[in-house]
Amino acid sequence: MTTNETLSVPPGWYPDPSGEKQWRVWNGKEWSDITRAYVPLTATPFLSVDQIRVLYGLRRYGIFSFFAGSGMILGLVHYWPGSLHPVPWWFTNLYVALGAALLLLGYASFARAALLLEESTTYSAYVPLVNVVFVTLLCQHRLQNPFLRRVVMSEASLFVIAVAGIGISPWLIVIPAMLCAQHFYWTNLLLERAG
Repeated sequence: MTTNETLSVPPGWYPDPSGEKQWRVWNGKEWSDITRAYVPLTATPFLSVDQIRVLYGLRRYGIFSFFAGSGMILGLVHYWPGSLHPVPWWFTNLYVALGAALLLLGYASFARAALLLEESTTYSAYVPLVNVVFVTLLCQHRLQNPFLRRVVMSEASLFVIAVAGIGISPWLIVIPAMLCAQHFYWTNLLLERAG
């Protein structure tokens, strides 16, 4: 490179002129001592376009639908007709139908996400609630987070506690809301790392 050509190159990161597999900073006049590891531009993408699209859909309506639907149905157990604080049958039927529709939409979203993130057909994608745990475990695998497996187990335990104790205390309805927030967090983290 001649001096005139060298001066016309803007400052930035460039392949190291020494031939080593690393990047080096060109400050506009000379090469600096600042380097970083070389990662080729043809590296395998973190997530495919379809996987990113399905995660955006899951974040947009799937997570909320699943946990809102399950929360609605669990919450109604405490106020079921014939209990201490009953609601009318017409309200029960309407509420259960709405909760079931939301739950079905959430289930379909999690099943699709499980299939696309796994990149193969697996039966766990079709089992309700199992596919929710499966998607979280796939996120853990993609994020390479060793603590997420513990989070998944604690989320499953909290959901079991909510289902088992909802007839005793209506305040346990808060648990699906907490789990919904957790799933939003992990999905957002995976999307941020992907893009």
